[in-house]
This record gives sequence, structure tokens and C-alpha cells, in this order.
Amino acid sequence: MTFLEFFDAMGEEGLANLVRGGSFDLVSAMGEKYEDLLRIYLYVGGMPEAVARYVGTSSLKEARAVQEHLIRDYEYDFSKHVASPIDTERIRETWRSVPTQIMLDTGLLGAALRLPEKVIIEGDTLFAHAKGAYAEQYVCQQLMAYGGSAPYYWSADGKKSKAEVDFLYDYSGTVIPVEVKAERNVSSTSLGNFAHNYGIKKDACDSRCWAIKTKGG
Repeated sequence: MTFLEFFDAMGEEGLANLVRGGSFDLVSAMGEKYEDLLRIYLYVGGMPEAVARYVGTSSLKEARAVQEHLIRDYEYDFSKHVASPIDTERIRETWRSVPTQIMLDTGLLGAALRLPEKVIIEGDTLFAHAKGAYAEQYVCQQLMAYGGSAPYYWSADGKKSKAEVDFLYDYSGTVIPVEVKAERNVSSTSLGNFAHNYGIKKDACDSRCWAIKTKGG
């Protein structure tokens, strides 16, 4: 489930519709409420069973129990598809390495990494602990859900300067660069240089050239 679908499941359709309708002044004014729900979403994730358990119990521990059960089921399922116990264990080791490569639902990612509740829910601990990786994973999932395909990553390793942009995706034939920041300072030299070098103007992006702020709202 996407973040907005999570809103719907939580009975917060009004908040979801503000985003869908582009009422970003109101969204900004209610930033604390959105941030609180975002933290819960990052912990619970988008797996329907985990969401349903949380909605029904308001318990993060119950949602984590579902996540841990799903992870165990994935591991047990590997043996059904290979004959050799050695191959099964190799597949399991590959699966267990996935969290370090960030390829998971945010809820399952937290469960696989055994991140405690307070790291995700309380204050700015999450973003300091995960150094933005959690934020990048969240944004990547939302882009894939609404864009229909995985975004690209761009980097330049020149002799005089280095630069990188977290995500690039196509919007109606226009390349949109997206930079994710896990701090209050959302300025990005790399994003500015990319837009300048490739002739991408903010108005051409229809306000979709983002430096996404994930700390403090």
C-alpha cells in the first residue's frame, strides 16, 4: 500500500485527498500530523496484513509480529523450489543480505534490520540512524507505485567535481530529477548542476523538480 492508501486505511481520507488535490498549503500547515502518520507508515509498511493488524489493534508490536512472520515465510518457502539444502541456504543468505542493499518494503526493512520502535517513531532518531537510506527507500517505493516503473540513478565522477542525483524518472517525456534530503537543509548542488547542465527548468517540470525534505515535516 502506498502512503496515501495507508491514509485511507487509517480513516484519514480527508488528509489523503488534500494531497491528491494538490492543496499543498493546507498540507504544509498540517505538517506535524502528516509527519506523525509518515513515521507510523515507515514502521508498519505497506503490506496489507501488517496494515490491517495495526488498524485493528493500534499496536506497532502487532504489526511487527506480522512482518516477522512474513519474513519467516519467505525463508521457509525457499526450500520448496530447490532440491539441495546447500542451495536453499545460499538463497537464504542472499535474502538476508537484501536489507543492506535496501530492496524491501519499509516495514519489512525495519523488521529485517530489527530496528526498535523508538528509532522510527521518536524524534529525529530514524534519520540520524539510517542516514537518509530509509527516506530514499520510501521515496523510491512511492515513485514506483505512481510512476509504474523503477526510477534511474545518475552520477558524474569527473576530474574536477563529483555529483549524483538520487532519482530520475520520466514524466510525459520530461526527465524529472529528484533529490531526497533527510535534514532541514534541502539545498542540493548536484540537483542544481544537473538541471543547469541538461537544460531542465523548474517551470518545465511543473513544480516536480523536488528536493524532498523528510526531517521536521
